[in-house]
Amino acid sequence: MNRPEKGSRQGRAALVLLALLAAGVACGRSANSGGTGGGGGSGGRTGTGGAGGGSAGRDTLEIYWIDVEGGAATLMVSPTGQSLLVDGGFPGNNDRDLDRVLSVLAQAGVARLDYVVTTHYHVDHVGGVTALASRFPVAQFIDHGPSVESGANYNNYVAATNGKTRVTVKPGDRLPFGDVEILIVSAGGNLIDALPTATTNAACADAPQMPERPTDENAQSVGFIARFGKFDFVDLGDLTWAVEDRLACPTNRLGTIDLLQVSHHGLELSSSPQLVHGLAPLVAIMNNGASKGGAPMTWDTLKSTPGLQDIWALHRVTANDDAHNAIEALTANVTTSPDAANIIRTSVGRDGQYTVVNARNGETRTYRSR
Repeated sequence: MNRPEKGSRQGRAALVLLALLAAGVACGRSANSGGTGGGGGSGGRTGTGGAGGGSAGRDTLEIYWIDVEGGAATLMVSPTGQSLLVDGGFPGNNDRDLDRVLSVLAQAGVARLDYVVTTHYHVDHVGGVTALASRFPVAQFIDHGPSVESGANYNNYVAATNGKTRVTVKPGDRLPFGDVEILIVSAGGNLIDALPTATTNAACADAPQMPERPTDENAQSVGFIARFGKFDFVDLGDLTWAVEDRLACPTNRLGTIDLLQVSHHGLELSSSPQLVHGLAPLVAIMNNGASKGGAPMTWDTLKSTPGLQDIWALHRVTANDDAHNAIEALTANVTTSPDAANIIRTSVGRDGQYTVVNARNGETRTYRSR
C-alpha cells in the first residue's frame, strides 16, 4: 500500500453511537439483537427490513446488501468485529441512502467503520461516501487514487476526506480484517497476477469482446476477493467487460468462488460470460434498482452459468419479464410503492456453510462452500 496521509478525525463516535442505538430502538430493533431477522422494512427513508445481529459473540462473517436504488453499498462485519463498507450509494434525496446505510450500521452493532472502500468515483458509489464522511467515524478511506474523469464527484470526495486517513491500494494489497482475508485484485485499471487458485477457462473460447474504456471510472474499480475458511466472495465494483476479459482469459486468475456480487448492478457493460462462467459462483446477488441494472443479457449470462444454484436481487426489474428477474422469493423489493428498502444478508460460518436471507419475507437458503 502507499503510505496513508494521516490527520485529525472528527471524534464524535460516542454521540453517533447513541444516536444510532436510539434509531434502532425506535424501529423496534436493538443494535445488538441476535438472529437474521425477517419480515418487511419499516417503510420511509430508513426502512431496511429485519437485519438483526451484532458483533458481540459473533462467530460468522456477515455481509449486508443495502438497498440504495441501483447504487452500491455493501457492509461486511468480520467474526472478530471489524467492519468494512464498500461504497455508499447516492448523495442527496433528503439523505435517503445515507439514512439507509446508518440504519444497517446500527442493526449490525457497528460503532466505527474500520474501512470505507470507494470502488470508483461515480455518484451512485461515492456520493454516499462523501455524505457519510462527516456523519460517522471511519478509520481508513480506501480508493484507487486520482479519478480518470473530471468533475465534482472526485473533488467532493477529496474535500470530505481531507485530514482523514486515506489509502490508495493496488492489486495484491491486503486489508487486515481479522481472520477474513481481503485481497485486492483490481484497482486503477490494473489486475492481480494469477492466484494459486487460478484455473484454465473454457469460457474464453470465442468469448465475446467489448472495447477498452480507459477514460471510464468504471474500468478503474477497486475489486477484491474475500476469503473466510473455504468461503470465497468476489466484489469487482463496476469493472468493465474488457478488463474482466483480461482477468478471466486465457486463465481465470481468481479461480472458482462461492458468492458473486454481480458487477455493475447487472448492466450490460459488465458481467462478461468469460468472467462469470469462469468464476462459476454457486450464488449471485445483484444490487440493482427497479429501473437501473438487471439487463436481460446479464440475466442470460447468470442463468447459463454452470453450477449456479440461485440468483438473489435487491429489486424486481420492472421493465423485464419473469425470465429476466430473480424469482419473487429471492427478491428483496418487489414493488416501488411503498419503498421498503429491504436488504439481503448473508451469514458465513467457519465450517463453510453460508445462509442468505431476504429481509422482506424471511426466505432463507443455506449453501455449502466448495
